[in-house]
Amino acid sequence: MLETIREYGEERLDEAGETDRWQARHADYYVDVLKQIRHHDPRKEVFWAVRLSAKQDNLLAAWSWAIDTRNIDTAFSILAGFAPSELSFRWPLLLDGEAALELPGAAAHPGYDAVPSRCVYLGDAVTDVVAGRAAGMATIAVTWGAATADDLAGAGPTAVISNVAELAAQLLTDAR
Repeated sequence: MLETIREYGEERLDEAGETDRWQARHADYYVDVLKQIRHHDPRKEVFWAVRLSAKQDNLLAAWSWAIDTRNIDTAFSILAGFAPSELSFRWPLLLDGEAALELPGAAAHPGYDAVPSRCVYLGDAVTDVVAGRAAGMATIAVTWGAATADDLAGAGPTAVISNVAELAAQLLTDAR
């Protein structure tokens, strides 16, 4: 039934020549939703988890519209909405960040370096490595936390390092 209603609405928008305008407004709305989620009150974690789960199809539709119409600002705003590890780890919504990199003018866009494939996730716990990998980022595990080097290595990071000098060398060597 909902699919029938969606198709009917889509036909009416097409007939009125309003599809592009409403798809843009739809995408803008979901960019705002992601901003709210990024800055949510931790005491309302369950509320936001349920809300984001319910809105995944709409977020994917907004993402697809941004990529298909080459709307670079919206594409990078959606990616930025999923940049915090707590969002990508707790509520994974797999977006093809590489698609945004291929848009004309992407390299000059201020959000270019926020695309997960161009980022490095640094952490001292196995969960950090898992979150970084789930977000599509290179991961560097550092051994000065509670986890052992073997435990960190078992999670499959890009590198396991034990001091700041190694970190600097790794970042310079594996610059993304």
